Amino acid sequence: MYLAQSNLLKSYGLFLLSLFIMGLGISLVTLAHLGTTPITSPPYAFSLFLPISFGMLTMLFNLLFVLIEIIMMGKNFPRVQYLQLLVGPILGIAIDFWSYFLIHIPQSYYWVQLNMVVIGCVIIAFSTVVQLKAQVVNNPAEGITAF
Repeated sequence: MYLAQSNLLKSYGLFLLSLFIMGLGISLVTLAHLGTTPITSPPYAFSLFLPISFGMLTMLFNLLFVLIEIIMMGKNFPRVQYLQLLVGPILGIAIDFWSYFLIHIPQSYYWVQLNMVVIGCVIIAFSTVVQLKAQVVNNPAEGITAF
């Protein structure tokens, strides 16, 4: 029993860590001002003209994705996947947290921006691998495409 609880805590810990790391990668890619990931494009675009932060809008979009999943799947929506409702807020907070620090990186040179994108993509890929290794819940962006 203790081993199962230990493994479960480890999995959820890995998943939370992956969200925090993913927030760093998304912030790096977006703040390079060379474009952003397809799934974060709408929240980022809205953040440019709404008085809501990029992270908060990412959270709202993730919540919307989960609600769409619930509506589309109805009773077939797995109970454990309701934990996706926590992914949006955690990822949104991580994006805003990292953006607060990364906004100070001077981007006057293209090579700096390009390095931000490459490093950000590597970080996003790494965090995705960690999420998959945790085997906890779907990320809402992936979950909406899974059904």
